[in-house]
Amino acid sequence: MSAAAKKSLIVFIVSSVIVGIVLCVLPVEFFTGEVTWTVNDATVTTDHNLSLSYFFGLGLEGSDVEHADSFRLTGQGWMLAFIFIFGIPGLIAYRMYITTSSSKVE
Repeated sequence: MSAAAKKSLIVFIVSSVIVGIVLCVLPVEFFTGEVTWTVNDATVTTDHNLSLSYFFGLGLEGSDVEHADSFRLTGQGWMLAFIFIFGIPGLIAYRMYITTSSSKVE
């Protein structure tokens, strides 16, 4: 593996971990999902923007989840999470790889 590929791989891994940690710790509601509520024996599912931190119990208020049974990401939410955590760092690492490998040619 060339030095440019190693550096790009390191940049990809580090940036993916940083973005993943930020999205899993901060309550940023980017991702589309569904929340299932149970009130008076009636179950209602509503569309709602969710944060990845909600799955770890961070950023939730007690009053927000008092009657919530479950919440989950929709397909669009999963795709957006994948793009943020792996896609954007992948593009940054690929650009770095192209830049360093083309500068060696010149």
